[in-house]
Amino acid sequence: MKRALAGVVLGALALAGCSSAASGSVPAKAERRSCVGYVGLTIDDGPTANTGDLLAILRARSATATFFNVGAQAQKYPEAVKAEAAIGQVGNHTYSHGFLDQLTDKQAYGELLGTNQIIESLTGTAPILFRPPFDRVNASTEGIAQSLGMTTVLWNIDTRDYAAKNEMVQRFAGARAGDIILIHDGPERTRRALPRALDQLTARNLCTGNVVLSTTPHFAWHTQKFGDITFNAKVVPPSGG
Repeated sequence: MKRALAGVVLGALALAGCSSAASGSVPAKAERRSCVGYVGLTIDDGPTANTGDLLAILRARSATATFFNVGAQAQKYPEAVKAEAAIGQVGNHTYSHGFLDQLTDKQAYGELLGTNQIIESLTGTAPILFRPPFDRVNASTEGIAQSLGMTTVLWNIDTRDYAAKNEMVQRFAGARAGDIILIHDGPERTRRALPRALDQLTARNLCTGNVVLSTTPHFAWHTQKFGDITFNAKVVPPSGG
């Protein structure tokens, strides 16, 4: 069985952050370079108290990202949401980061609508990208997302930055043009590894870009129960990049 999902365009990302100390050995200013291809860097579960540190790392390397924010976290860190929106893409990652497939349609609708309203109140724009927590989503929830003007976006590289054995740098080293990469806002190990991970892209002249809708399915992963999981998205150069 194939599950086709849809990806969509949001704006470009030119990031700003806070303290440079948290970014490790980050150069003061990254030089512009030729890009032979683009990957989509997506950051889940924010914003957090450390979002500014991630932004500083990205900015120092002229990198972009798509932030899938949790509504409750957006309420807690509204300034971080505004900073993300001013420089790039902000998507919906539900209000409470629960298992959507265990909720009633009414509850799932509230999770998505409430988060859209929070983000729109802070940024002036409602999200049009949606990512289900834990990839726990069903046809009904996908339909709700579509009714709210959102497209579901997955990933094809899970860096496992949340695991005790951090494989993030190695996963970035294996990335190819067109890949959509998953990392998380929050873990200290993610912040420590991100500069070196991005350097793996730079070494091969790969740059970060924007996620946009594609008519060609993008392979995510294979499961025994459902077969190939796909979603309709691709990566393009950032606007003005």
